[in-house]
Amino acid sequence: MAHREILQGTHLAVYTGNGLPGPLDGPLTLPDLTELWIHRSSVAFDEKLTALDIPHTFVDYGPGTHSAPYWQRDLRQEPPAMMAVSG
Repeated sequence: MAHREILQGTHLAVYTGNGLPGPLDGPLTLPDLTELWIHRSSVAFDEKLTALDIPHTFVDYGPGTHSAPYWQRDLRQEPPAMMAVSG
């Protein structure tokens, strides 16, 4: 079975920041090198999904870290998209 068939009807979303302090981070937030690596992996994943013509949402918000303010924002944005797929 092809990847596209396996993912049929699934809402796939990837939100990523690059690990540099962003607008939702405090003034003492340091860059996160692990997040930089994860960001690169997320971009590569998006490119692969696009090449396979697998529908997905990809949001690269640039500067931003793996922290609660970003998760809260992203989770507020996702339910409408999930509901649109599940109908």
